[in-house]
Amino acid sequence: MLKDRGMTAADLARKLDVSQPTVHAWVTGLHGMRLNNARRVSKVIGVQASWLMFGTDASAEGAAQGAEELALLRLWRELGEEEQTAAMRRLTAIRKKQG
Repeated sequence: MLKDRGMTAADLARKLDVSQPTVHAWVTGLHGMRLNNARRVSKVIGVQASWLMFGTDASAEGAAQGAEELALLRLWRELGEEEQTAAMRRLTAIRKKQG
């Protein structure tokens, strides 16, 4: 999306007053994006915050697709930022292993 907008991660970082590594972590999925940050980014690049957080399905923000997904979402929201970061790293590693 940044490329579509003619922006780089460094451009976005400057506009949001965050570090470039923070933007890189969001873009690569190393760190999850909190809703307040997604809202800030969405204003800069002109997309829905839900798209940034959940992909192309804008309705995903409020709709879990089953009991397990809802339970996972509830657990995620109970975690602190450090625990969310660690969980995202582990999940990303699992996804990469699966190919």
